[in-house]
Order: sequence, then structure tokens, then C-alpha cells
Amino acid sequence: MPFTHPLLQIQIKIKIATIMDTSQIDTLAECALDCFLNGRYYDSVSCTAVMVYMREQLSSHERHVMNDIFLGIINKFINANTELEKRLEDERQALQQISEPTEEQKQVVEAAKAAVNTLLGHLTGYVQDMVSITVQALNSFNTDDHEPKAYLYRLMGECLGNTCHLVNADDVNHDEINTVASLAYLQGMVHGFNLPPADPSHLDNITSYCIFAVRNLRSLDEAIALGSYVMFTCPEERILESRDVQTTRHCLHLLQMCLDVWTTVRDLMNSDSNTNEDAASEAPNATA
Repeated sequence: MPFTHPLLQIQIKIKIATIMDTSQIDTLAECALDCFLNGRYYDSVSCTAVMVYMREQLSSHERHVMNDIFLGIINKFINANTELEKRLEDERQALQQISEPTEEQKQVVEAAKAAVNTLLGHLTGYVQDMVSITVQALNSFNTDDHEPKAYLYRLMGECLGNTCHLVNADDVNHDEINTVASLAYLQGMVHGFNLPPADPSHLDNITSYCIFAVRNLRSLDEAIALGSYVMFTCPEERILESRDVQTTRHCLHLLQMCLDVWTTVRDLMNSDSNTNEDAASEAPNATA
């Protein structure tokens, strides 16, 4: 099955890679791409991990290959998920047309639903590895290496952004996926703000993930981390005393995004408070 997620395969391949000579390492990008084109998706991710592990820094060509493979695999998941969701909906509609469905007919729907959850479970494993591989590649570059770091952060953002569209945060069957996504958003958010302020465009994506996590996953850790970072990075003195226009804009941009996140937190807490008050007013009188 092309979408399965074998455990420990990356670690095994990395151990094998330690005996490679330079000429073999130079072909890893092509090997990873060849695996992807032949439908061996996890082999392609594993080869990419080995490439990142063995290289001091990825070349521009290698970064672009990694980008094409990661986003290409996620696109395969999106297409497969669309087909499975359609099949599930067809089975549900067919079941509704039956006045007294049998257990076997009900199990057909459950099997279709399980297929969707299984696919998303495998996707979670892939995205976890993709984020870990991307972070390792990022760590090999210095703070001044703006272009490669911005490219890799953008890749991580696209992987996470595309994934969140497949996850229904209200479905309890996706709790594990939501948890992984939420942690990945936090990781991307904290690391992402370390980019030089020359190109803060990636911050919009990171903040949108943070808002998604707060609103849909009800995770306040992301909001707290963002607020703590902004208060530390953008004190009033720095903004008022700054002589650099770009730095000032960067600080104000961070503050605006932090405000967006905390507005989301406030709305969420107000909504929860109103819900609790309504529930209390509807509760039966204890003395009755």
C-alpha cells in the first residue's frame, strides 16, 4: 500500500547511509525523486531524511526536490481522501434509503469511515516526519542564511496548512491528528519568528495556524507562547527607539497578529462562558 507509514524505516536508512561514499550521497535527491515518481512514497521520504542527515547543508536543487516530494505526497493524500469521503457519503445516503438496515449494511458505512480515518492516520505520520526533517534541515543553516531558511519555513507552512484542511477538528476520531497538528503549529510558530525581519510574509501563515489551533482545537498553549514571545521581542521601548523602518514594521506586525490571536481567545472564552450560563439556567432546581 503506497500510503502506509512503516515505523523506524527512516532510522534504519540513516544507519545504512553512514557507510555511503560521497558519490552515493550526491545521488540521494534523484533517488528520492525516483521513489516518489514510482509510487514508493515513504521510501522517497526516507531518502530525503538520509539526504538531510548526510549533508552539512542542502543545496538549492535538493531543497526544491524535497519541496516537490513533500507537497506531492500530501497532494496524493488529498486526492485519495476526496475519493474516500465521496464513497463514505454515498454509503451513508444509501443506508438512509433503507428503512430497516441490517448490521452488515451498517458495517459497510463504518468500514468506509474507518478507511478515511486510517488514511488520515497515515498522513499524520508522514507530516510528523516531514516537519522533523524540515526542522533538521533548518538547523543546519545559520541565522544569516535567509533565503534557504525562508524557503524551508514556507515548505513547512504549506505542509501543515494543506494538512489542516483535511482534518475535521470536531470529529473525536481525529483527536490524535489534531494533537499532532497543534504541536506542529506551535513548533513552526516559535521557530518561524527567528527568521530575519527582512521578509516576514511567512508570519501570516504561522499565525493563521495558531488561530486555527486556538479556535478549533481549543489549545491555549499556542496563544500563550505567542503572547510571551511578542512581549519579549517587541517591548514598547524597542518600537519607540527604533531607527529602522523595517524592524518597526516587523514589531507592529507581530503585535497585530498577537492581538488577532488573543481576540480569538477572548471570543472563545466568552462563548464557553455563555454556554455554561445557558446550561446552568436550564438545569433542574436542586431543591425540587
